[in-house]
Amino acid sequence: MSQINRLENEQAKVAAATKDIRAYVDGLVDAASFVEMNAFCRGKSALDGEAIAGEGVLCGTATLFGYPVVVVAQNVDALYGSFGKATADKICRAFDLAEKRGIAVLSVLDSKGARVGEGVEMLEGYGAVLKRASTYYEANGLHIAVIKGQVTGLMATYAAIADFRLMEKGGAMSILAPQVVAAKTGKPHEAVTSAEANAAAGNVDFVCENAEETAAVLHDLWDWFVGVYHSDDDPNREAPDIASGFTVDSLMDALVDDGDYLEFRKETGKAAKCYLAHINGIAVGVVACDRQESPVLDAKAAKKVLDFQVVLSRAGASLVTLVDADGFENNENGTLLDSMAGIATYMADDDICRVAVVVGNAIGSVYTLLASKGLGFDYSVAFEGAVIAPMAPDAAVHLVYADVLKEKGNGEDVKKALADLYAKEQGDAFAAAEKGYVDEVIDPQTLRPYVANALMMLGADE
Repeated sequence: MSQINRLENEQAKVAAATKDIRAYVDGLVDAASFVEMNAFCRGKSALDGEAIAGEGVLCGTATLFGYPVVVVAQNVDALYGSFGKATADKICRAFDLAEKRGIAVLSVLDSKGARVGEGVEMLEGYGAVLKRASTYYEANGLHIAVIKGQVTGLMATYAAIADFRLMEKGGAMSILAPQVVAAKTGKPHEAVTSAEANAAAGNVDFVCENAEETAAVLHDLWDWFVGVYHSDDDPNREAPDIASGFTVDSLMDALVDDGDYLEFRKETGKAAKCYLAHINGIAVGVVACDRQESPVLDAKAAKKVLDFQVVLSRAGASLVTLVDADGFENNENGTLLDSMAGIATYMADDDICRVAVVVGNAIGSVYTLLASKGLGFDYSVAFEGAVIAPMAPDAAVHLVYADVLKEKGNGEDVKKALADLYAKEQGDAFAAAEKGYVDEVIDPQTLRPYVANALMMLGADE
């Protein structure tokens, strides 16, 4: 066989083995931009010793919006996408290139598991890949993981190291193999491993219906992260509709460019909504308390806010909070305390701009962690009628006005009147403004102009 014929033969084997995963990757990145690397790097099947065309992973370079990206895509059609030493070598080389050139990594994960016939060599390969993904993360490289199919064991850990995790419905992710999960729980494994279950547990950031939605979310993320966004939306646009009442959705429509935003971890910690958006062309993260879900923030909400703040810090993006909560859940949950401590640590970081808007109640620790200038907020405003106080008015009644309740009785009308009195005398936003803790008390319809101006003033666009 001539050298040319041999080359054509080998290329044909690789092309056939990677056809489907190449098509999937082509749907995510810019058209005709993917170029494979280490195409002929391959391990051997433990069953028959034959070399595995295409190996278990497809690696290469491509562009997104014209920006370079390194692609690591597990190939379930090559020995079920099983992980082996050759897989590890290819992945590590891909990360080497990404870090050397200072570009992002896009991982597509879909594998039936490990190539156990390789023994400890395969386990060492996992260690090398996890170390390489971790050092890349520490070097502040952007890593987006797409869970396309089955992801188990240490590859689930690999996914957790990424900045963002997108999971398609129909995929499965767990530490144990799905059949083991089913045996241990006595339930269908989907109750634990599905995209919906992982989203509810906070293990993934975005759930996508199919490959097309995955591509759309990926492009929105990339748009936000690398700053290619442009809008003609007037930064001074007002929103008369929210002057008499509002929801989180209506506040977001009033605040961000074109009412366009992407929700982070929609299915967990619903009392705190987190959004990636733009305000006057500036990439921001918005944390909005949703009183319709709960008047207090629980452990899952706190963990989501913490993880979201990590994302913003790594991206150097500004934070805007829309505060309306009566505090954190009253329990001794260790996870809640750890998350609150983490939020305080990241909020104290002076590297990013922070703007707080008290739209309703900012009570106790919620005010301190999501609006306090003492902790690190650069600018804060409050809606007319907002309440800023150590305790929620209805709770404060029993402590502050115990004697009045004893004298006038414990009726609902009496408690309501006393709660209103407490809010006016001790929680009034103007009182906080008089002490310099709130920069402005504003008409709700002017939300966008005030925040847009604050971000410009603080140099968030630089």
